[in-house]
Amino acid sequence: MNLKVVVVDDEPIARQGIKSFIEKIDFITFSGEAKNVEELKDVLDHTDVDLIFLDIEMSGLSEIDFVKTYGNTLPLIIFITAYHEYAVESYELHAVDYLLKPVSFDRFVDASNRALDIKTLSDRRNNTNASFYIKQDGRYVKVDPKE
Repeated sequence: MNLKVVVVDDEPIARQGIKSFIEKIDFITFSGEAKNVEELKDVLDHTDVDLIFLDIEMSGLSEIDFVKTYGNTLPLIIFITAYHEYAVESYELHAVDYLLKPVSFDRFVDASNRALDIKTLSDRRNNTNASFYIKQDGRYVKVDPKE
């Protein structure tokens, strides 16, 4: 499984740094970038995205407010920021992770792996053809929904 990602940061050098990390990870596919949430909305309208690497403090609409507004309809989010004070709130918004700049490659990989795990579990739950087990007469019996 590959994660299709978008990088959102108002600083071009920060976007390039994140893209250089992405190029080194085989299960991530770069799908686009944006310099603010207005551009992100356009990318999301035209691109299939699994994960957003999102800076928190950029000009324009607050990124926290953006996530609050669009929360359940957004892909997975990993915040990347220089500001530690939004960490607790980011987890209340169900962020996958919260990375403080400057981000090490190892920490980036850990966060990306966490996102992949969440996406994989979510896909399995949403797969209506997936088999499951029920308890019958004291033992577990595999049930195939197709049968």
